Amino acid sequence: MVRMELIDDIPVFGQADDRTLNQIRDARAPPNVDYEVARLFEDVQEQRPYALEPVPEDLAAMASDPEWYNRSREWQEMQSDDAGELWFDGFEWWHARQMDSVYLRHGLIFTTWRLENEVHFRWSYSGREQVWCVPNGEIRVSVDHFSRAVDSFLDAVLAAMQKRVDEIGRMRWLRTDCSVNVEQLVAEQALRIKTLEQFKVRSPNTDWTSARVLFEVLREKVDEERGKT
Repeated sequence: MVRMELIDDIPVFGQADDRTLNQIRDARAPPNVDYEVARLFEDVQEQRPYALEPVPEDLAAMASDPEWYNRSREWQEMQSDDAGELWFDGFEWWHARQMDSVYLRHGLIFTTWRLENEVHFRWSYSGREQVWCVPNGEIRVSVDHFSRAVDSFLDAVLAAMQKRVDEIGRMRWLRTDCSVNVEQLVAEQALRIKTLEQFKVRSPNTDWTSARVLFEVLREKVDEERGKT
């Protein structure tokens, strides 16, 4: 659940006539966060279309294989810049389905890909301090379950933002230690609503034919190198 601090309790930042309010905070547990929640909201909404786009099973099987992925990465690191670009091009569609949260304390890397009516959700942690009970794992959920969970989070954050904007709009601005452009605040919120609506219907329309060609060339190069050792 996303909560907002009381308006009078929100700290200000900036100097002199440019003092304004800090961003959204998640008050469930200390330390509170502001930028991080807004960033997570943006990342999840951008990731949604890729996570829900079906991926060819043969490509997903190879890209999701940690052993082969790591071997291909090692190959890339041994190549010249031009040859190494093949790795980035070949995995472009896969990396588009990854989301890191390094801006959070002990952040994880998430990878999501859809096979038919299931979404695979994988997470990994590379930090030195062990804080997660399951630092690396993968689950599969139905497309409907995944969509509802993601949309529930996005809608909750947006609703909390809207409630705050409406509150400020009703009472106008009474604090004297900083200023807020109410008109701009309303316009920015309207843009957030429109943007989320667009992401909910967006499809990446990945060119799987081209992706497969690049991936096959990469696979041949990596396997060729392995044959030499």
